[in-house]
Amino acid sequence: MKKCIVLIIILLVLAGCSAQKQNQTETGTNALTVEDGSTELISSEEGSEVPEQSSEEGPGESEQIYSEKKAADEPTDEEKYQQAIALIKEKHYPQAMGILRRLEDYKDSKSLLQQLRYLINGSYICNGAWLVAALTDDGRVLLAYNGSNAGEYAGLKDWKNVISLSSGGDSIEGLTREGTMLTTSTETKEDFLNSPNLSTIAMAEVVEALSLWKNIIAFDAFYPGTAIALTADGSVFAAYPGYEDGTVKQNGWTDIVDVKDGRSYALGLKSDGTVISKNFDYAGNIDTSNWSDIVAIDGATSVIGLKEDGTVVSTGLNKWGEGNVSDWKDIIAISTARLYTLGLKSDGTVVATGSNAFGQMDVQEWKDIVAIAAGEYFSIGLKSDGTMVIAGDCSLSGASTPDVSELKNLYVPEIKYEEN
Repeated sequence: MKKCIVLIIILLVLAGCSAQKQNQTETGTNALTVEDGSTELISSEEGSEVPEQSSEEGPGESEQIYSEKKAADEPTDEEKYQQAIALIKEKHYPQAMGILRRLEDYKDSKSLLQQLRYLINGSYICNGAWLVAALTDDGRVLLAYNGSNAGEYAGLKDWKNVISLSSGGDSIEGLTREGTMLTTSTETKEDFLNSPNLSTIAMAEVVEALSLWKNIIAFDAFYPGTAIALTADGSVFAAYPGYEDGTVKQNGWTDIVDVKDGRSYALGLKSDGTVISKNFDYAGNIDTSNWSDIVAIDGATSVIGLKEDGTVVSTGLNKWGEGNVSDWKDIIAISTARLYTLGLKSDGTVVATGSNAFGQMDVQEWKDIVAIAAGEYFSIGLKSDGTMVIAGDCSLSGASTPDVSELKNLYVPEIKYEEN
């Protein structure tokens, strides 16, 4: 009888264990064996899956799988290139430049980047104090000037193969395809050395520098006051009377792709999108240490930079609001002068900030603009049809405002890229 009772008890215990195990499975409870050999129960939510522990998978394998998937999702160079081409077609030039800069030697990325930089810089038009000049398709220079000294520009008819222009006042400076400098100024080094004025004598250094610079690929000048040039080997030469000998290379200026002359300071745009500067006699503080992804620069009273995303940054002085550009968007080109700053948008319209003392900011009605230039008394805009518009009035200076209506068939750059 006792044996029967013991047997019944054993059967009941076994049945209870089986029921407990079934209940654990239904409620999502899992048993894990710990180091001392005991059993620990761990509950999970109903219907959830408990990850399987595999002794074969290493601790970094999941990260490797994720990295491989991320790499597979990364656009190829060809896809990035095609995206840049699409942006160029939509006239979102800064954004396209950002992609091309990172593609480096892929296809014609470097050539496209150079073409775009030239396009947005707008150096094929120039805005002097009392004159306007622009290039034609064949590298000639057309002039709009209503002053009494028209004979000073007679030599322009002989200029050939010109690719860039600059004007800081009376004279016009040009860069030829061969990398040499031209100027309409007839004043020589000796003329300045024989001047009774010390500040004028110092300009002889600028005149000498301009005659010696060779293999130039970019320049800017307020001749004969100041000038800066970038040569094909990456060297930068700046001529600032009393401060810098224009025949001596700038130390530490490497990987420069463009330069600007701020009259009292020099600016250099680097290939990585950062900006370097050198202060000669500027009253403000130029701080570009936090600037990045810059595709174009300009400088006058304020220092202005155009970013890859189409926004604009500024530093330095901001006397008349010419540096109030932080809310600008969709900008593809910039130009600044003493009183104000212009921004060209991808839709061909123009925005302005600063002082409108001479009506030079009356650009609200401009359309189909492809290049801009801010000046001392007026603004100019090159239209897509090769004509020009002007806003402002220099009559208070004693000179008549140039008539740009006769400037036609002007050079309008076109970006050439590889077709599939």
